Amino acid sequence: MKQKAELRAEFLSKRGALSTCEVDDSSILIAQRVLGKWAEMDRFHVFLPRENGNEVNTWILIEALLARNKHVFTSFLVDLELQHTSISRETTYETGKWNIPQPVDAIETNIQGIIDVCIVPLLCVDRYGNRVGYGKGYYDDLFLSIPDAKKVGVSFFEPILEEIGDLRAGDVPLDYLVSPRGIIEFRVQD
Repeated sequence: MKQKAELRAEFLSKRGALSTCEVDDSSILIAQRVLGKWAEMDRFHVFLPRENGNEVNTWILIEALLARNKHVFTSFLVDLELQHTSISRETTYETGKWNIPQPVDAIETNIQGIIDVCIVPLLCVDRYGNRVGYGKGYYDDLFLSIPDAKKVGVSFFEPILEEIGDLRAGDVPLDYLVSPRGIIEFRVQD
């Protein structure tokens, strides 16, 4: 079993080695898969990708959701706590902490219990849906406030075969992984 720190370093390196073309093409495929799978859903929480981080380009998905008149929400950090806001085509952004875009003049919105699908970043995920993110636990806390939402990770890579070695009690597994190769639904671990 590999530990989170080792996996984090490994997948940051793998993701960093992807070309701009690979990131863009894969991000389009991922957005298409999300739109196809959850077309009937109305309220989406979508992370904003880090600038220069080679993350899945969720701007493609956000634009497509807004074009379909879906309600789109995102989160941003204020004093090391996630706050949530709705976004629209008119929303403007500035670079916030960790090079993550942040809505300008965002109005905090209570999203508890209203999100249908929550799209989250990750570095890697195991075959049980346990994710390795950036290590702060923000999305685990978010998942607890939206228990009925589909928890969907997006990644350029498939799940690792081994289980993550140092899971914490507060780690919340994903329901789905969407990658360029397809959609994986995770089952509850026996």
